[in-house]
Amino acid sequence: MYNRHATSSRVRTVQQRGFTLVETLVAVGLFAIVTTVASSAFLAMVNADRVSRSLRIATDNLSLSLEDMSRRIKTGTVYVCIPDPAILSPGVSGTADCAAAVSAPSMAFNDQDGVRFFYKRGEGPGSPIATPAGCGDVLYATNNAGVITNKGCILRQSVSILGLVPWTPTTSHEIDIKTLKFVVGGSSSADAIQPYVIILVEGEIGVAPKPTTKFKMQTMVTQRQLDI
Repeated sequence: MYNRHATSSRVRTVQQRGFTLVETLVAVGLFAIVTTVASSAFLAMVNADRVSRSLRIATDNLSLSLEDMSRRIKTGTVYVCIPDPAILSPGVSGTADCAAAVSAPSMAFNDQDGVRFFYKRGEGPGSPIATPAGCGDVLYATNNAGVITNKGCILRQSVSILGLVPWTPTTSHEIDIKTLKFVVGGSSSADAIQPYVIILVEGEIGVAPKPTTKFKMQTMVTQRQLDI
């Protein structure tokens, strides 16, 4: 016998109930919150990676600059301590030690090919041949936070039979060289001391918006060619 009431009950049982408006709004809100948090974390991670890579590049640049300077000095000869960077010129020749226990802001030497090299510190965007010397680039006019405060750099110049090469910064603008000093000793072939140069560098490395990292470095380079 057909039971109409039982059939209607089964039909109502299998009917599916949809989402209400409130449930839909709650789900969309939760999705938006999760998406925002995930996006913020991803952007923060990308920015941290960018800053980390910039710091690594700046640190590598500093290491390369000092390594190149040390290599040229080690394989060079005719070391000259120059207590006043204002007198740097292609006419500086001969050898000269620094005064006892006194460092100098610049020095000169001949590399293994006979090219005369000069090193000194520059500061700010001004001309490298000015007094005081600048780094010759507007990028050295501000710090990593955009504040106008002159940055320092390591400047290099060379003179050969082909002519004079202008002063060139060997460190990037992410590096602020605060101090560059040289101590030259044993430069004369008349003494019993192998020529040497002590290089002292102090400064800061930083990439906005992260705080800067201070550093102090000292290395001693001895002339490879025997001179005692």
